[in-house]
Amino acid sequence: MGMRSVLIVLGLVSLTLAGCAPVYKTSYTYEAPENNDVRACTLDCRETQIECKQSEDREYRYCLDDFRFEQHRYERCRTIYRDNQDLRLGCHRPAYFCSRPNYADCEEAYAACYENCGAKVTREKTCVSNCEKQ
Repeated sequence: MGMRSVLIVLGLVSLTLAGCAPVYKTSYTYEAPENNDVRACTLDCRETQIECKQSEDREYRYCLDDFRFEQHRYERCRTIYRDNQDLRLGCHRPAYFCSRPNYADCEEAYAACYENCGAKVTREKTCVSNCEKQ
């Protein structure tokens, strides 16, 4: 079994095991800053949060672009070698998985920044899937 196959199998096993664990979502409540200095600081946090989300979106688009390019290359290879089965076997289907943007890290960084400015943040963790029945 090649290294690529081993990595794919390990990835699938990880996804299967991860699918059994509870999944939590954190909700944030922000208290409005009481003075202008704190308010100005939290606005800087907001800009950083927006940049973080844009970066997540950009990485997702890059992954999709790479996938489309590799898919086109695969299809072109199959077309070029349609009459030669041996050579067609050398055409490799792209093995990409582009996960949707995950803004959780951006949200937590924003909350931490907001708190560092001197404002108050309340976090509430809620189980959203694979929760234990009580």
